[in-house]
Amino acid sequence: MPKKSEITTETQKPKAHSLESRQILARMSVKLFGRWRLSLEDQLTLLGLSQGGRATLRSYARGKPIGDRQDRIERAELLLAIHAALGRLYPQNMEIKYNWVLCKNERFEGKTPLEVMLEGVEGIKRVLSYLNWYCNI
Repeated sequence: MPKKSEITTETQKPKAHSLESRQILARMSVKLFGRWRLSLEDQLTLLGLSQGGRATLRSYARGKPIGDRQDRIERAELLLAIHAALGRLYPQNMEIKYNWVLCKNERFEGKTPLEVMLEGVEGIKRVLSYLNWYCNI
């Protein structure tokens, strides 16, 4: 076993996301939630925050970074990927682009994409997977 002083940076786990990238994720997520016109409760659920996390959401809007919990970062990245996929599908139609998550969809057994996403990370991934598939047909 190497001594602590012998441990190189190669064996140390690097930080996956810089402070700046987490600040951008936070701001973009809050902005996206506004465009999608989501309730505060839905915003909290999508980011994996408890119902007591209202102050956290407000701090994100003011530029505070998303914490370095991988789950929260992953959720924000997936939600922004959904937004990007909708931008590719509807580049000229902002109404569809921003309302799509609120419209019932046969692909999701008549649920809205938002309802599927509120089921957790797997639901968010399911919606993104569908959009990525649809973008490639």
